[in-house]
Amino acid sequence: MAFVSLDLFPDFEPHGLITSPFLEGNYRSTRGYPREVKTLVLLEDIFNKVLFKDRNDVTVNSGRSSSPSNYGFNYDKDKCHFVVKYYDKEDRQREILCFTENVRDFNDMSVLGEFEAQVMRNCRKYLIETAYNLRDFVYVCTAFGTCLRVWKLFRGDHEFGGLWGGYGPTVDTSSYLDVGNDDSSRQIQQALDQITSQSREPGNEDTTSFYPSESAHTIALGKPA
Repeated sequence: MAFVSLDLFPDFEPHGLITSPFLEGNYRSTRGYPREVKTLVLLEDIFNKVLFKDRNDVTVNSGRSSSPSNYGFNYDKDKCHFVVKYYDKEDRQREILCFTENVRDFNDMSVLGEFEAQVMRNCRKYLIETAYNLRDFVYVCTAFGTCLRVWKLFRGDHEFGGLWGGYGPTVDTSSYLDVGNDDSSRQIQQALDQITSQSREPGNEDTTSFYPSESAHTIALGKPA
């Protein structure tokens, strides 16, 4: 990756999750009509160098090994561009699956709905495939350019529960938060901290405040709400 000189942005000031001139360069190159790879580079850098920079118990990795193919899920084939790995309060490894879509117009509602629907189908396959290790849900990030959204999907569900912005698949671009916006970035940080914080503070993974129907799933699984 090319080095971004400080001289390119002499008046740079941090904004949102864009904390360095290097990230500013990637952020600007991703805006407008970006290519998928530009968003992938930007988001991996933000997840590694900003969101989880002090977390030894969380890893961000675009190099994934393929899972068993009994039900057809494959990280590469199903366009899971990178994975955030963390441990739950029972010391089981969990994954946040991250998908990007940037080759078409973000404001085209049909494109957004099609992208989210495909991601949901892929994540349902993932949950069937990983049932053997008792993964009953998965967190998911979907991203267009500099904007992203975080979801939760339970095995057997046919729609996502958004950690903000309601349910999906949807055609609501306003629920995608820009990583360069201060208020949006705080919401993104809060959601990801709450998802992964149980590895530091056991039992603290409570996303019910984001995802109201979670308590119904918890009761159905025979766990305290």
